Amino acid sequence: MPRICKHLTRTDRLRIEKCLNEGYTYRQIADVLRVHISTVYREIERGSYTRLNGDTYEFYTAYSPDIAEERYRANLSAKGADLKKLETITNLQSISATKSKMKSVPRRRLWQI
Repeated sequence: MPRICKHLTRTDRLRIEKCLNEGYTYRQIADVLRVHISTVYREIERGSYTRLNGDTYEFYTAYSPDIAEERYRANLSAKGADLKKLETITNLQSISATKSKMKSVPRRRLWQI
């Protein structure tokens, strides 16, 4: 089957969790979801967290679709050009200050400013 280029949905993330719990390899998960294996690697990295085993008191890495979805949304909102609000406000303030100076200066002296 051909691979599909798309963003993973919440359902896809739940399927990844289920496949990991059933012992699937990353390649098998990629085949189930019909995505590239690197997508699976990145997604598992995005949703990984350290968990404490209550019986042995040892830490191990686990996958959470909720954490992955939360990080995905945060990264999605961070995309795009940076806001230039502060720079624009500073420029407007300097322009208004220059205008106020120009009002108090006679026209014949404007060329000296």
